[in-house]
Amino acid sequence: MLLVTDEYEHRYRDDTRELLYQRILAVLLIGIILIPCFSVLDYVVVREHFVLFFFYRIGCSASIFILLLVYYTRFGRNHSFTLVTVAYFLAAFCISMMCVKMGGYPSFYYAGLIMVLVTIIILPLDTKQAFLFGVMIYLIYAIPIILFTEPTPEGLKVFFSNSFFFIGCILIVTLQAFEETKNRKRECKLKVDMDVLADQLSYYVHNLEEEVEKRMNDLKESELRYRELYENIIDIVILVNRDSKILMANPRFYDTIGIPPDEKIEFSFLSLIRKEDVPLVERMFGRLPTEQTVNDFQFGITNRSGKVFDVESNAKCIYKDNKLVGFQMVIRDITVRKRLEGELLESYKKVQSARNATILGLAKLAEYRDADTGAHLERIREYSKVLAQELSTKPKYQAYISSDYIEDIYNSSILHDREGGDPGFHTPEAGQAHGRGVRCGQAAFRPGRRRAQGRRDKDRRPVVPEPGQGDSLLSPREMGWDRLPEGPPG
Repeated sequence: MLLVTDEYEHRYRDDTRELLYQRILAVLLIGIILIPCFSVLDYVVVREHFVLFFFYRIGCSASIFILLLVYYTRFGRNHSFTLVTVAYFLAAFCISMMCVKMGGYPSFYYAGLIMVLVTIIILPLDTKQAFLFGVMIYLIYAIPIILFTEPTPEGLKVFFSNSFFFIGCILIVTLQAFEETKNRKRECKLKVDMDVLADQLSYYVHNLEEEVEKRMNDLKESELRYRELYENIIDIVILVNRDSKILMANPRFYDTIGIPPDEKIEFSFLSLIRKEDVPLVERMFGRLPTEQTVNDFQFGITNRSGKVFDVESNAKCIYKDNKLVGFQMVIRDITVRKRLEGELLESYKKVQSARNATILGLAKLAEYRDADTGAHLERIREYSKVLAQELSTKPKYQAYISSDYIEDIYNSSILHDREGGDPGFHTPEAGQAHGRGVRCGQAAFRPGRRRAQGRRDKDRRPVVPEPGQGDSLLSPREMGWDRLPEGPPG
C-alpha cells in the first residue's frame, strides 16, 4: 500500500466516492437488463421452473429499478455504497433461490453467482470491501442450500467443487481490487503534486518581479536561460508601474532609446512618447486595469537623438498579492511597415487619380462631336450617382451597392453615349442595335452581380443573350425600344 499524507487521503476519498457514484449506475443497469434476459436460459434448461424463475427475475429487476430511481436522489448520492450493497444482495439472493429450487448442492446455477461476483471489479472498492462483498455473495449462496436442501454424497462433492471455484474467484477479485486501489492512490498523489506545482507556478507568474530578484542567486541555470531570451528578443520588453515609471527593460530598449546600458532608468515612459500620442497612451493605461490586456496598440516614441519610431505594443496587467502593481509591455518597431503602407496608399491614390482623369478625358472627347453633349455627360454622372445612392438603401441591392460601387458608377457613367440628335436614332434598325447594346451590358454585368451575391462565376466570358433571355437588369422592352416610331421624329 502507498503511504500518503492526510491531504492525499482526503483527495483520494473524495475522488473514490465520486467514481463509485458514477460506476454504480453501470452496475444497476447491468442488473436491470441482464437478469430478465437470462429467462431464455431458464426456458431452455429448466423449462419446468420457467414461470417461477421468470417471476423471480422480474421481481429482482424491478427491485433494482427502484434502487436506480433512488440513485438519482440526494439520499442515493449520499448513501451510494449502501445502495450498491443492497443491489448485490438482491441479485445474489434471486439466483440462490433458483439454486435451492433446482436441488441446492448439485445445482449448476451457481455460475450466475460467479457472474455477480465478477461485476465487483467495475466498482472502485478497496481490498477489504471487495473481500467482504465476495464473502457476502458466497454466504447468500451457501446458507439457503445448507438450510433448505438435503445433502447427498454426490451433491456434497459438487457443492465442494463449486465452493472451491467460488473462493478462488473471491481471491482473484480481492487481488484485483488491491492493485486497482494502489493505482488509484498513485494517480491521486500525482494529481495533488501537479496541483501543488500549478499553484507554485501561478504564484511565480503573479509575482514575477519579486521572484526574479529573490531567486536570482539560487537558480543560476534557469536565470541564464531566461536572460538569454530576454536580452536577445528583437522587441522591446519593459515593466512600468501604475505611474508609468519604467521599472525594468531589456537591452533592446537601451539600444533603441540610445541609453547607455549601465545608466539607471529613472524617468517616466510617457516622456518617450511622441507629443501628440501622449493622450492616447494615457487612455490605454487607464483601460488596462479593466480590460487586463491591450493588443496591437500603435503610437510613436522618440529616442534621445530626436528620432521618431512608429511602434506597436501589447500590454497586460501585473499583479502582486492580488493587487495591481504595474504593466508589462512588449513593443515592436513598425516604422518600416508604416512607411511602406504610406507609399502603397500614395501609389493607390495616384492610380485612382490617373484612372479618373483617363475616364474624364475620354468622355470629354464627345464635346468635339456635339456641342451640348459635354454638359449632358456631367448631368448624367450626377444623375447616376443619385440613383445608385437611392438603390443602395433598398434591401434588394444593399448586398453589393457599396460606396466604392457608387464611386465607380459616378466615374464610369460619363462614358455612355447619347445619339438623340441623330435623325436615324429613332429607326427600328437603330432600336434593335441599341437593344443589343443593352443586352451586351447586361451580359457584362452578370458575372459581377453573381460574385457579389456569393455565387461562383464558372464562365467569365460575357455571353450576349438573345431577346427575352437571362435575368436582365433592364430588358429592351423596359427600355422602350419596342415602342419607337417607324421613322425619325418630324
